[in-house]
Amino acid sequence: MTFTILGRDPETGKIGFGIATYSLAVGATCPFILPDSSVLTSQAAANPNIGKEIITLVKKRLYTCACNGTGSKT
Repeated sequence: MTFTILGRDPETGKIGFGIATYSLAVGATCPFILPDSSVLTSQAAANPNIGKEIITLVKKRLYTCACNGTGSKT
């Protein structure tokens, strides 16, 4: 099973995340932070290209992320 949690402290603005899955070093390759905008992580597979692609789409305002882990192209 894979579990991921992303959170932001509204008082300090600090962001934190936690991931547990089968893939080694998932915490070093999956989370991505776009300052003043977005925080995201892929799940299960430790493939940093997934996060890089989504960050590119977010910067171009072509992708919005939802709290339940799904996204929608606009």
